[in-house]
Amino acid sequence: MNNPLAQHLLTFLRDISNVDPPCFLTPSVIARAVQADPQDVFDTLVALSDHGLVTQHFDIRCPCCSYLFPYPAPEIDQAVICPACHHTFPIAYDHLMVRFALVSASSPMTISDAYNAVQTFHARHGFPVATGTRDELLLRLALMQEELGEIASVVTKAPRGADHTGFTQADWEHLTEELTDLLYLWLGTAVHCGWTPEEISQKFHAVHHKNMGRAPRHTALQHPHSESE
Repeated sequence: MNNPLAQHLLTFLRDISNVDPPCFLTPSVIARAVQADPQDVFDTLVALSDHGLVTQHFDIRCPCCSYLFPYPAPEIDQAVICPACHHTFPIAYDHLMVRFALVSASSPMTISDAYNAVQTFHARHGFPVATGTRDELLLRLALMQEELGEIASVVTKAPRGADHTGFTQADWEHLTEELTDLLYLWLGTAVHCGWTPEEISQKFHAVHHKNMGRAPRHTALQHPHSESE
């Protein structure tokens, strides 16, 4: 991006990204720090996200009780009701909290980074965030089944060879693309159900710990020289 404000914001975000714990900032606070208009800052943050340079998520902080609740589609001046104290107030830049993560090819995304990116996608398009219905889950199931079908098609139709050496580069690229689509849908289902990154991590570690204590049961996945159960 050739926008000078975008470059200024990226520099500012890199500087404060080294702060531990991570910052939650309003566009107004960022605007004061970089000496810019809050609306320009907000619009530029959205543009940086659109260009894949920043993943971000917006929350609303209630001015009465300071409760922080996720807001799916931030629109300035739109009235919202706080789910904690039930106070109604119009969203201003001072109420809009932004948490973000810089995207870097040399720095792998964490579960939280990926989750927040997908949550931003849901918010942008008005998809469910922690409020999904059974019918919507059935739709997501159908989408995941479709992706599994694409994966199966790549694996079964590619030329055969030992250790998949018959795969062409195009086969691998197609396979990784479909697997990534499936991961994106899986994360979207977590967003849909309100399953947080912290809960995902806890459950993953619990399952991993359980699996590490088990002998292999699926012999088809065993190394040829490993002992069967």
